[in-house]
Amino acid sequence: MGLAQYYREPFVANGGQVVSEQKYTGGDKDFKAQLTAIKAANPDAIFVPGYYTEAGLIVLCSFISPFKAERRLVRDTAAEGEFLEIFVEAPLETVIARDPKGLYKRALAGEIKNFTGVDQAYEAPEAPELILKSGEATAEALADRVVKALEQRGLIVAL
Repeated sequence: MGLAQYYREPFVANGGQVVSEQKYTGGDKDFKAQLTAIKAANPDAIFVPGYYTEAGLIVLCSFISPFKAERRLVRDTAAEGEFLEIFVEAPLETVIARDPKGLYKRALAGEIKNFTGVDQAYEAPEAPELILKSGEATAEALADRVVKALEQRGLIVAL
C-alpha cells in the first residue's frame, strides 16, 4: 500500500469525503507534458486544487517533480500559507525495490529515456516544509508525520 492510501483511509474513516482523485502516471513523460495532457482532457483540471482550497478544503497532490522551476510553478498557484512542499527522499535502490511496474529496471536497461533519477537530472528541493526519508520508515509512519505537520500548522484538528 502506498503513502497516498495511508492519507486517504484515515480521512474517510473519520468522516472525510474524497471529492476528486486524479491518477496520471506518465511513465517517461515530463511534468509539462503531463499537465498539458490533463488540461487537454479537462480544461479546468489544472485549476481544481485552487478551487478546492478556496472552498476551505485540503488538497493533497502527489507527483514526481524533478525540476525546481516546476515546483515553483505549482507553489505560485497556491495562496500564501496554503502550500506545503513535502520531499519524499528515497534512495534509488529503495525506489527500484518498490517499483511495481518495473519502470526503473526498464530505464536502467535503456528502454525508457529521460527517466528521473536514471538518465534525467533530479533537482532536490532547497527548502521543503517537510522531508520524509522513505528508506527509514514505513509509509504509515511517514503519513503520520504529514498529519502532524498539518495539525501543527492549524490546517487540521487533531482527533
